[in-house]
Amino acid sequence: SNFDGDLEDYRKFTIQSRRDDRKLEKEKEKKSAQKSAASKLSPAAVSKKSAEAEKLVARLSGEKEELEKEMAVPGFYADGERSRKAQEKYAQILKSLEEQESLWLELQAAAEA
Repeated sequence: SNFDGDLEDYRKFTIQSRRDDRKLEKEKEKKSAQKSAASKLSPAAVSKKSAEAEKLVARLSGEKEELEKEMAVPGFYADGERSRKAQEKYAQILKSLEEQESLWLELQAAAEA
């Protein structure tokens, strides 16, 4: 069989799979809504929002690089609480960065249309 574990493990696996599927669906819907919203903006609004997104991407990229430097320091992971908080912040930065880059690309496409 493809699954190693007991019935409870399988139940947890199935529930998590469904949650992941729903999460992906919601993300697709959100991206679709962003695309339609971007296409309805005036050229000036698209330009302004694009510049804002670009600045935010630059800021988030800088924060990401700083955090990566901090996490690369020897002994960083010896402090469990500090490293956990840093990893959570890093995950948040990556998510925000991905969202802003996606928004910026959609705005660029809307500007070219």
